Amino acid sequence: MPVIRLRGPARGWACRVAAGLLSLGAVAACSGPALLRPELAAAKSSALELSDALEKLIADGKATEDDREAAYDLVQTLPASTAGDAFGRAAIAGRLAEIRGALSILGSESPTYLATEAEKYALLSQKLDPAFRDKAATRMLGTLYVLAPANMLEGGDSEEGLEILETLVRESPDVVENQFRLAEALIALGDKEPAKAPLCIAIAKKTALRADQQRQVDQLVKEVSGLDCKPTTEAPPAPSAPPAASQPPSEPPPGGDP
Repeated sequence: MPVIRLRGPARGWACRVAAGLLSLGAVAACSGPALLRPELAAAKSSALELSDALEKLIADGKATEDDREAAYDLVQTLPASTAGDAFGRAAIAGRLAEIRGALSILGSESPTYLATEAEKYALLSQKLDPAFRDKAATRMLGTLYVLAPANMLEGGDSEEGLEILETLVRESPDVVENQFRLAEALIALGDKEPAKAPLCIAIAKKTALRADQQRQVDQLVKEVSGLDCKPTTEAPPAPSAPPAASQPPSEPPPGGDP
């Protein structure tokens, strides 16, 4: 018999209709939170640490939907009073919204609610410390505003999101994730020609990105035709010639006056 595991606020609703589920040959698991795998359990005292642990699982290709749901269940019990913890809570909500999509259970944990929650805590993190992790909350908001449908959000839209990411690239072009996120946003919006420049930079510096982001860069490359990333061949400027040394005073001829 298949088991349907429902979590969080949606679990109460599911238990009230358990009889209907049973009539369909399914069992609703209505007790206890989702189980945490050891990597997440070891980080359960901080929203940021929990988010980092989940991100590592995602980067390694190991995270399941259950992992995202378990992290989301747990982060509801943790404070978000610092920029780091607010960012962690935003990231976990965003990661769950990302995987649920149209298959989500309707209710307070729907993608709309999760996207709104990610936006709320990213804004809080930005307010508490705009510079946290190279403006990670601002970068998240820009990406969220571009990729999430506007009706899921309280604030910005794709135009604002694109402006945010373009500003980040202008202000901090050496942060490779800024280039990657701008390229991703432009491609998502169908602006593939202007996406080539930031995408080429992301390709050239791909090893600075996480493993999952590197895979995303590879996927973006497949979506852009005519991409020709020429390596920089300019030689560094030659050092300026040192000033000519002054001539030492000529030696007086032997026997001459000093």
